[in-house]
Amino acid sequence: TLNKLISKETGKDLMYSYKRASNIISNEIKNNRIELTGSADPGLFKNEFEKIPWVKYSQISINPPDRMTVKIIEHYPLFLWNESHYVNKEIQKFTTPNLTAKNILSLSSNDYNHKDMYKLFQSIQSYLIDIDEVIFAISKQDDMLEIKSENLTITVRYSRYREKIREFVSIFPQFKSKIQNRKKIHVDLRYPTGFAVR
Repeated sequence: TLNKLISKETGKDLMYSYKRASNIISNEIKNNRIELTGSADPGLFKNEFEKIPWVKYSQISINPPDRMTVKIIEHYPLFLWNESHYVNKEIQKFTTPNLTAKNILSLSSNDYNHKDMYKLFQSIQSYLIDIDEVIFAISKQDDMLEIKSENLTITVRYSRYREKIREFVSIFPQFKSKIQNRKKIHVDLRYPTGFAVR
């Protein structure tokens, strides 16, 4: 909820936007352009609040003579898309002035849309979870995939990613025993057989 966000960069963006919308509404009331009466149109306020980037939707109730109840539902960013948009839990894109969310999944592609890339992420993660690797970024450029987790960067052809990742996961225990103390390993699975490590 909003309270959990206040101290974060995302929260600062939200508070700035809310204050902006509140000031607009206050000025409208002050200049007698709108009144908080039973005949006031809540849609005017709703439209103003829903211009705020982090607001998914709002519910407005006018309580005359001088009260307004506002329920705000924020977007919850699920992942960053092409380093330009966020995508929420309903897989809807939304844009904010600044990309302030930290430690968030990043997906990008030059030929897939955000929905297809999220399905691809889920598919690849279902394999890597067996070796306790959690993906934080995937880039798909044509037939090339780059997959990043805390310890691994994997390069693989999209057209063969299922078989090549399954193969890698199956031999991972032996592989891990040989590189016990190494961090940030780059694994190239583009070879017809086997793989390269650097």
